[in-house]
Amino acid sequence: MVFDIGSMLSQWESYGLFDYLLPFLLIFAIVYGILSYAKVFGENNGVHLTIALVVGILALRLGFVQDFYREAFPRLAVALAVLLVFIILVSAFLPEAGHKRGWYIGLYSLGGIAALIVVFNSFNTLGYWGSSWWYDWGALIIGALFVIGLIIAISVSGKKGGSGGGSHPKLS
Repeated sequence: MVFDIGSMLSQWESYGLFDYLLPFLLIFAIVYGILSYAKVFGENNGVHLTIALVVGILALRLGFVQDFYREAFPRLAVALAVLLVFIILVSAFLPEAGHKRGWYIGLYSLGGIAALIVVFNSFNTLGYWGSSWWYDWGALIIGALFVIGLIIAISVSGKKGGSGGGSHPKLS
């Protein structure tokens, strides 16, 4: 018998791993992490665990959670790959001396835009949007946000001016 990863993934899919187990684990881990970090119920991990377990199970009651995950995460992987390419190029060609801060702000902005695109396109594919507004205006909005982000990144990454030369006299 030959081991085939494709067959294994198909078998896992037939067991419900992708539709139920992985979404449950993700929701459970996020809720548990937030409750543990925020210490909403003090150091009582049993309460955090119980709440995360209940929220994770309740989130799977309706089918749209699985549908959204099925649509969103492949798009998320593509967006992360694009961001990774930008991060590698910025890191490779900018000097180390403090100029990367503005570019990183721009990359964070690009990541936020990518997240919005992933969510909007996932909702659109699932039929949660009833119009073609995003397709009509999306490219213009993304382009404008990219230009604004680029302007902010360039202005923040510039050298800090000023010799500190006495605009305010020292009061004694």
